[in-house]
Amino acid sequence: MTPPGSDVINVLTEDHREVEEMFVRIEALAAGNPERKRLADRVLAQLMAEVREHVAEEENDYFPMLAAHAPAKDLETLGRAVTAVKKVVPPGRTPAPRTARR
Repeated sequence: MTPPGSDVINVLTEDHREVEEMFVRIEALAAGNPERKRLADRVLAQLMAEVREHVAEEENDYFPMLAAHAPAKDLETLGRAVTAVKKVVPPGRTPAPRTARR
């Protein structure tokens, strides 16, 4: 849960950095290493819990805050974008992350 008065962008950036570090730890272990599977299972369980918390924060805190302060036109644009994604992404799935362009 994001502490009240926190810098939301910094908190979200830190969350993403922590997830990246988890994957680096898994990838550092050899594919056949039994510890890799144990670590991957622990990381997956942690990620699932954190994603649930993240979604709850967005829906209960960030989106209402955004709705209270963003111009209606921007909210409509965001709503259309979310609706478009929901049409092409099966329920329970998330879109694949975009790869960095170099």
